[in-house]
Amino acid sequence: MTDYTPSLRVRRLMLGWAVMTAMCVTGRFSIAQTEYSSAREAYSAGAKLYNMRKYAECREPFEAALRLSDDNQFKVRVYRSLMQSYRQLPEIDKMLEATDFIFEHGESSVEKSLIARRLASFAHERGKTQEVVEIYEDKLRDDPQHRPALYTLTQIYDRVEPNPERRNELLEALAVVEREDERQLAGRFEALAAEEPNFATRHWKDAAAAWLRAEETEKARAAVRRAEATGPETTNDLLAHQWHRGMGDIFLQLGEPESAIPHYEKAIAKTDIAGYIEACEEQLAKARAAAKP
Repeated sequence: MTDYTPSLRVRRLMLGWAVMTAMCVTGRFSIAQTEYSSAREAYSAGAKLYNMRKYAECREPFEAALRLSDDNQFKVRVYRSLMQSYRQLPEIDKMLEATDFIFEHGESSVEKSLIARRLASFAHERGKTQEVVEIYEDKLRDDPQHRPALYTLTQIYDRVEPNPERRNELLEALAVVEREDERQLAGRFEALAAEEPNFATRHWKDAAAAWLRAEETEKARAAVRRAEATGPETTNDLLAHQWHRGMGDIFLQLGEPESAIPHYEKAIAKTDIAGYIEACEEQLAKARAAAKP
């Protein structure tokens, strides 16, 4: 009769596997996802790995932060970080998930344009451009104001697969969407000015800039005047520089160069960064030229 008794080596391996299994069950050793007590804790864990350039490892805590939060602005921040992890994946669905969320819930049209450019480049590098085009053109058939589609396809039709006629159509639709987004953003900044009086002047300035982008000139004028009446930013020199520079830009765009001049002068006085000084001096020269009778 054949002896089926395991050898000593096999029995030791079997024992080792049994011990590991028991440890996984009891929690003494875990290969499952880490549990976090809050979205902030998960995000902090992911950020540490991200700063170490461990992009694959930071995916799990960042995605846990998404699951644990219902704050869309916090999720936008998380998705920004996750984009680096998603670039490493073989498929593009997670990257589209991240960019779509930022397009829908992010506040900056400038950031959305930059992300659309990155997405178009990413799809091209992966040979997935046509797939992205089909996905987003289909989205537009259901919703002509679908933001992710408008932002991304305008970039693809401009840089990757040139289609000037279709790009111009989408740019017109995108301009309408962006103006509406800026109106909503301006309203949020004005609400924040009332809710956060210590930062009211900053919020009024940002509201004025948003109203300008929305092509609401009179509302922009009213908001920038509220910012000026509230007083300058005093938190630190860098923020003071940014506030005065922003105020100067707004007044210049409103056709009030005389009001822009002192803000550019104060912005220059509040920084020693050569690039910032040079940019302000250029704007100051424009304001002075425009102010001449």
